[in-house]
Formats: sequence, structure tokens, C-alpha cells
Amino acid sequence: GEQLPGSIMLIGAPGAGKTVTAAKLAARAVLAGQQVDIITADAVRSGALAQSKAYADVLNQDVAEVRGADELALMLDTRAELGRSRPCIIDTPATNLHDRAELDHTARLVQACRGADTNSTVEPIGVIAAGGDIEDMAEAAQFFAQLGCRRVIISRTDATKRLGGVMAALATARLAVAEFGIKPYLAGGLVAATPSRLADMTLTKSPTSAPQPSVLPRRASASVTPLAGASPTGSTEPTSA
Repeated sequence: GEQLPGSIMLIGAPGAGKTVTAAKLAARAVLAGQQVDIITADAVRSGALAQSKAYADVLNQDVAEVRGADELALMLDTRAELGRSRPCIIDTPATNLHDRAELDHTARLVQACRGADTNSTVEPIGVIAAGGDIEDMAEAAQFFAQLGCRRVIISRTDATKRLGGVMAALATARLAVAEFGIKPYLAGGLVAATPSRLADMTLTKSPTSAPQPSVLPRRASASVTPLAGASPTGSTEPTSA
């Protein structure tokens, strides 16, 4: 739906597009008349807070920064105690799937969202960019499943012609697709994932359905001296002397 049913946390590998996806979700909610809070837990990447604030300023929304799982848990508990009912979108640091410290850090952030108050529970959602390496996408999908994710947002579908790899990765991890990132713009940049839309995107991106190039006019062929013993018409009879 256009409005968020609850708070969510976005998780993904470097370059997956989590921050932009968070801004797109916030923009869609705001345009639908819903106010949201944006929380960034990305205290590692240079300029991460500034990027989130730049998006939030356009939407006239607030951005809060937390450093680590403890601060995030405290903020969520405080929101619940104050009766802050509007949903929040939590942007996390990029997770290097080959770095144990980063894997553990992301796992702690997810755990911090599982409070005793069910109203303050945050759903973790994976973000994966289409068109990546198949094995890397499969590893990311397995990581999402281990963290308790049920759904994934596929970003950058407009930048690739092949969706088979990412769909196979999600099928292996038994994850559902929630949204497709179809445009780089905040407004209208996401669409809900439906079977009909997936079928349409798959058929549209198929090489067999791509527009065929127009037939170029045949260039005038240069004169070719026939091989010895062959006539210009291709006859095997010897040419006259």
C-alpha cells in the first residue's frame, strides 16, 4: 500500500540502495498523507547522515541518528513510552557479507528492534540490487532469511535487463518480493510487487521482446575478381580466354 502499515528496517550490502529506498518509501507515505520518522543507524559511512537529512528536508520530515544497537533500542522504547504512533523507517549501515564484525553488528541492530511491546516491533526488510552477481545475491538472500526477513525490495530494476538471477536467489531463500525499484526519483520510484507486474517486467526485458533494429540498406558491393577457373556467376565451367 501507499502508506506504511508499520515500522521497517532496511538491510543490504554496499550499493544496494537502502538510503534511496528509505527516501522513496517515505516520499510515497507523505504523498499519501502519512507522516513518518526516518532513523539512520549508519554512523560509519561518511556523509550518510547528510544524505538522509537532504532527502528528509525535501519531504519536510525528521531524521534521527543512532550509534549502535543500544541507542536504537533506547530510542524505540522511548517512542513507545511517548505514544509515538507514526511509523519509522530505519536505514542501517551497509553490511559486508564477508566481514564477521559487520554481520554481527547488523544482527544486533535487528535484535534491538524486537522489543517486548508488539506495537514498537520493527520488521526487517532486505534490499537487493537487481543485476548483480548471482552467487553474491544468493548469499545476501540467505543472510536476510537468517535475520528473520520475510520480504525483500528489489532495487535498480530499471538498470538491468535480467531479473532471473535475483528471482532465483530469493526463491532459494524462500523470500517474498515486496517492492520493485523502477525509477531513480523519489516520487514514483517504487511499485508494489505483484505477479502480473513481475510477468510484465520479465517479458518486457526479454531479449526476444526487444525492438529489432531496422534493416540497413545494402551497400553497393565492390567488384570482385573471380577466382581462377570460376565464372562470375558461380559456374564451375572455365572462363573463356
